[in-house]
Amino acid sequence: RLNAKRWVGGRGKLREMQSAFADWQSSFGVERGKPRPGRKHTRVSDWYDGHARLDEREASLKERESRTQIECEAAAADRRSADKTLAETKTERAELEKRISAATKQATSWNADLQAREAHLEQREVEAERVAEQQKAAQRQCQEQRKALDERERQLATQSQNLKQREEALQEHQSTIEQREAAVAIQEQRLKILERELAERRDCLSAKEGALEQRQTEIDAAGEQLRERLGAMRAWADQNRPEDAELLEGKPKPLPGALRQMVGDEAADWHDQGLDNLPQPPPRRGGPNGLTP
Repeated sequence: RLNAKRWVGGRGKLREMQSAFADWQSSFGVERGKPRPGRKHTRVSDWYDGHARLDEREASLKERESRTQIECEAAAADRRSADKTLAETKTERAELEKRISAATKQATSWNADLQAREAHLEQREVEAERVAEQQKAAQRQCQEQRKALDERERQLATQSQNLKQREEALQEHQSTIEQREAAVAIQEQRLKILERELAERRDCLSAKEGALEQRQTEIDAAGEQLRERLGAMRAWADQNRPEDAELLEGKPKPLPGALRQMVGDEAADWHDQGLDNLPQPPPRRGGPNGLTP
């Protein structure tokens, strides 16, 4: 097939060919370029931007070269004229040779200056490429930082919205707590009122219990007195039991005056103490006085 590798032999063969050619031309001052320099590819637009100023400098260098060539041509003309007049005067020939040598030296110095400036331009071109790469890297980093900042702003906006929602919820919760506290305060007031009422009722109950205990004591004492008097009445009844004939005739023996007075006093005491409304025992079977024969 038709390609460069078939005729040249690939990159390795071409590199060896260039090295061999440089070795052949080394006697003429030709130097071999650096093999495998490792330079990166430059875009066409960047290359034109970087070489726009080089074209201007190259034009100025060409202008200088043209002036140098004109001067060299003038020097050559002078040399020709000097050659023509060489036979006439050796002094003029020597002066012309000096002028030619000075012009040659000047041209050589100008050439060296141009080469130094070209090297400086190449160095500046490399530096410009490096600065451009740094600027691109910085620009990419700035874009990434800007994206990160945008993302951070979105996150902060979301967090701010969440905080507002939480604040509203907290305010609602606080209002609910305040309402509950007010209800609790009302309940506490009610409890205090109930406690006071309970304390009053407890005091009242305690007073009533004391009164009831005192009344029970009085009732027990009255009952004891009644039992004593009932025992006395039974003893008297046993001593003064009527005969059977008297019971049959219906003429019981009247109570003595002291016992009658004692029963009357007892009934009055019961009425004064409110004991006359107690439930009455069932009547006993017997005579008209309720006494069992």
